[in-house]
Amino acid sequence: MDEKSRLQIILIEDDDSHAKIIARYLNQLDEPFTVTHARTLRQGLKLLSENNFHIILLDLRLSDSDIDSTLEKTLQKSADVPIIILSSIEDKILTRKMVHAGAQDYLCKGELSSEILIRTIYSSIERKKAEISLRESEIRKAKTINSSLDCIVSIDEQGKIIEFNQAAVATFGFSKEEAIGKDMADLIIPERLQKQHRQGMAHFLATGVGPILGKRIEMPALRKNGQEFPVEVSIVAIELSNQKIFTSFIRDIADQKRAAKELQAAKDAAESANLAKSTFLANMSHEIRTPLGAVLGFSELLLNSQIGPSEKIRFASAIKHNGELLSKIINDILDLSKVEAGKMETEIKAVNLREVCTDTQSLLDLKASNKGIALNFTIDTDVPKIIFTDPIRLKQILLNIVGNAIKFTDKGYVQVQIKLDKSLLKSPKIIFIVEDSGRGISSEHAAKLFALFSQADNSTKRNFGGTGLGLFLSKRLSNLLGGDIKLTDSRLGQGSTFTLTIDPGPYDATEVKPEQFKKTSLNVNFDRRLDGLKILLVDDSSDNRLLVSKFLMITGAEVDIVTNGLEAVQKAKDDNYDVLLMDLQMPIMDGYEATALLRQKGYSAPIVALTAHAMIEERNRCLSSGFDDHISKPVDRRLLIERIYSLSHKRSVFNANN
Repeated sequence: MDEKSRLQIILIEDDDSHAKIIARYLNQLDEPFTVTHARTLRQGLKLLSENNFHIILLDLRLSDSDIDSTLEKTLQKSADVPIIILSSIEDKILTRKMVHAGAQDYLCKGELSSEILIRTIYSSIERKKAEISLRESEIRKAKTINSSLDCIVSIDEQGKIIEFNQAAVATFGFSKEEAIGKDMADLIIPERLQKQHRQGMAHFLATGVGPILGKRIEMPALRKNGQEFPVEVSIVAIELSNQKIFTSFIRDIADQKRAAKELQAAKDAAESANLAKSTFLANMSHEIRTPLGAVLGFSELLLNSQIGPSEKIRFASAIKHNGELLSKIINDILDLSKVEAGKMETEIKAVNLREVCTDTQSLLDLKASNKGIALNFTIDTDVPKIIFTDPIRLKQILLNIVGNAIKFTDKGYVQVQIKLDKSLLKSPKIIFIVEDSGRGISSEHAAKLFALFSQADNSTKRNFGGTGLGLFLSKRLSNLLGGDIKLTDSRLGQGSTFTLTIDPGPYDATEVKPEQFKKTSLNVNFDRRLDGLKILLVDDSSDNRLLVSKFLMITGAEVDIVTNGLEAVQKAKDDNYDVLLMDLQMPIMDGYEATALLRQKGYSAPIVALTAHAMIEERNRCLSSGFDDHISKPVDRRLLIERIYSLSHKRSVFNANN
């Protein structure tokens, strides 16, 4: 037989006669054994460290070792090799003690025979294998239990904890030492449920029926700090050594429940937002189509030859009014897109607050008088004349709030009071109190008044139009101006009061030099003439070319027209123009490229950007790219003429002085 397949036995025996007898017994039945003899424990331990043996035959009394340390030292060297203790007859009690200490078996030398020795060897080897297997199984079980993400808590029939894994330690806050041996109900079950738990256990032990065994249930549990939290539990019962063991697999679902709640809230919010947006889009479609229908309808009537001059004037006026309404809706949508993108900007500068209020009142007076409503603005004497804010955004807010007050007031008044709030000494605010005697706002509608896409009346029978953007945008704009808007009072049928606050900046008028103040309102001369001015209009839209050129020619200007930036560069080189009106988006060469090329060639005449891009960012980009001014479409005729006149006049003065 191959040497590797033979059982390797080490015999540690200091009596040679006994060693020969044992060797003869082992070889007598021609078993596959190879025996190595060591006469001392020291020699045996050395051989154990150098070789792999399948079994150790160990004399209990060796000349170089005391009884107590013989087994201990041997086990230290080869703990997984079965050990059979060899002793004289009078040492039976001691050898049994050695078996309890770690040996597999013991044999009395005086009672030995070949059959007994060989049977004991094979039996010891099998028991050792079973022992190792069981130990490894227990290790794997312990590792599995402790590495489980779920808490594993086992209890005996008395409810005492006998297993408490690492996940349970982390979840409940008790150390393993604190948990083992304690009553589980007292430790991790809320007091109000402890009686129910004990009754359930008693019922199962008495009847073998457990309604919750093997099922997943949700219940509250208790941490060491007294905090209750939700868990998911599955319980199994097994019988071990005539005793039932209950093992609970527990999962902390607090985060899961919280996430589910947040997900549901997000879902509800999304559905609510979608509903609000759908309603908003339906109303927006109505708001856009109404003036658009008027523009298209009256335009068609103007083309009818049977329409008289007076009617044409009325129709043209209606087209202009509805066009302005469309322009406001588009501007609100543009502002909304900037707010949602976080790109809303302001231009803070010195502002005459009284002129802003006067301009706002003049724009709304006609609307109020047509409804028979008194519109009054009053300013306290301590309110500074000059403040630092964005006049355009401030006027936009006031037009929205005061305009809304007029819209929802059928009789009575709209009163705007401007005060200085000095309660915050380090940063006083300007307060605009807008009070009306209108229909008032219900508490239900007041709660969502400043929400995006929200309107007080979203039904198809709405008595009042509007896109639902005004108050939302106004609130965001007031935040950008260092303040806020609030509904401070409202009673159905009696009226409402809104309060707007803004930061006035370093408002002390003595600190502002006169030349720092620029009026925000434009004093337009409606009869301004552009006689003798030569203007180059650059635009790829035939309708825009026709419209703008007519605006200019009826004031006496001479207008040349080209359709792209390349033509503009070539034309500007050949003719001496007073002003260039340049569209931005054009084929072949756009307005930015054309302006940059002209400035590189030393062209010095004023160039005005004429574009549908109306945002502040686009205006700033134009001014930093070589343009002298920026006018947005749709074009305001009077504003266009005033800007051209101003630029050409400045150029004439400059040329005269040089």
